[in-house]
Formats: sequence, structure tokens, C-alpha cells
Amino acid sequence: MLDFAKRLVHLGLIAIVCLFSLSAGVQAKRLTEVKQPMLWVIEGERPSWLFGTIHLADKRLDKLPLAVDLALRSSDAVYTEIPMEFAELLAARQAMMRTDGKQLNQVLPSPLLERLDEHLRSTSTFLSVEALGNLKTWVVSTLVAVPDNTSGPALDIRLYHQAKELNKEVGGIETAFEQVGYFDRFTEDEQIRMLEESLNAYEAQDINELMMQWYLEGNVENLVELMQKLSAPDTDQVLQQKFIQLLLNERNKIMAERMDAKLKANPNTRYFFAVGAGHLGGSESVIRFLEQKGYKLKRIGIPAKVD
Repeated sequence: MLDFAKRLVHLGLIAIVCLFSLSAGVQAKRLTEVKQPMLWVIEGERPSWLFGTIHLADKRLDKLPLAVDLALRSSDAVYTEIPMEFAELLAARQAMMRTDGKQLNQVLPSPLLERLDEHLRSTSTFLSVEALGNLKTWVVSTLVAVPDNTSGPALDIRLYHQAKELNKEVGGIETAFEQVGYFDRFTEDEQIRMLEESLNAYEAQDINELMMQWYLEGNVENLVELMQKLSAPDTDQVLQQKFIQLLLNERNKIMAERMDAKLKANPNTRYFFAVGAGHLGGSESVIRFLEQKGYKLKRIGIPAKVD
């Protein structure tokens, strides 16, 4: 039960990177390590750090660049998007369950239900429509694009627990309930369209690998460009704009405000903020909102190797 709860909540975190359709013309390089970390220093008398993560588990992320490790170790407090604690994850699992008394198989159209069940059984060792029971439809959309054959914790979970082992202050910029709440603001019809497009996207190409390659390359703008494709067809501008506003722009502004509050309340504390890399690019990114508040941020490269 605990493993399933953790998986559900964590998949909620990655919904932004898997609920969109991709251009068939996009090609990914085959990088095997981080070429350029998505790491910024928030300049000041006691500098803090802003790091872009990816909500996936992958052996290519087992060893991060020295610059990231040094930034984490030099910090006093590490804050990920949500607190990666058992109680938080278990409570969020409950919030992912339907409250209308219906099962998933009573909500989805029969053709979509059959397609979903076939997809889940072919990509997972433990998922099927029957196993999903009364999960909300948007949660199912996040399950579609993420196979269960990855090993080990995802990057942001790893960073959080590494910080705990180093006896640093840890916490979340948002709560799990808040993240669930953003998705709950989509109607049932909108969630069904998201699910359909998520299946389309997964069947078109390997979304996770494409995202991973652009993450390893350090190309934050390409990641954001993918997010603009969203979970709806290009013709559904209303749903696209709602998705962008709720899951990107609105959250970016709130996260920047909370970082600002911590930095001002504790000027002698060095913070390491870790959020999904997609929140760090575009005209309404966390970085842009922090800059509007007067902060100066500088991207950090990989230190040169010493012979």
C-alpha cells in the first residue's frame, strides 16, 4: 500500500511533463549524463540556489554534476516542490480518490476504457482499469505515460532525503494537497480529453526519453515549449490556456512568492530550492517572478575538471 501511495503521488508530480502531444519532427540526442545542470545562484550576501529537477527515476541521474552537489552541501535548507514525507504522501493518495461514489469504469466511455486497459496491461506489471478503482481521471492520465520499470527514487525525492541525511532543514514549497487541488479544477470532461491525449502522446513516441534528453542537455526552453503543447489538441485553445495558467503560470508565481518570503524572513539561511525544470523557463517562470522582486539570478555551469 505504501509503495502504491508513493507512486501515485509522485506520478501526480510529473503530470505536467506527460500530458501533452509532441511534434513528430522533434529529435532527441542520446546523452548519457548531464551536459549542463539547470542550476542558478540567487545572488546576495549569503547566496541561495535554484535547481531544476525532473520528476523521473533514471540511472543517468545517479551522479549529478559537482556544481549541484556543492550547492546542495553548502546550503542550510533544502525545499522541494512538496515535502517528501510518508504522512504527506499518504494523505495525498486519499485526495486522489473520487468523491462522487463512482468507479473509473462508470465514468469513461467504453472505447476509451478498453483502450486504456489494453495500454496499462501492456506497459505495467500491476496496473489495469480494475486496479485503478475510484481514482480521479486526471491521476490516470499521469499513470499512462510512466512505465513501472524504473528503479530507485526520482531525482527530487533523492535530493530531499540526501538533505535529511546531511541534517539540513527540509520542506516543501507547496503541499501535496495544493498540487492535487490544481488538477481538481479541471472538469470531468476536460480530464477525459487529457487522458485521451496522454494516450495519443505516449503511443506517438517515447515521451520520457525525449524529456530526459532535453534535461540532460540543459535545454530548459525546449522543455517549456513541450509543455505548451499540453494535453489537448491544438484546436482546443480553451483547455490549453487553462492548463498553462493553472499548472504553470499560477504555480510559478506562488512558488516565487514563497521563496521570496523565506529568503526575506531568514536572510542568514542559504536555501536550495528544487522544482521541476519546466517551471524555470518562459516569460512567466519562477526565475522571471523572482527577478521582478529584485533578485539577481545567474546560471551556473559545470566546473572545469582539474588535471
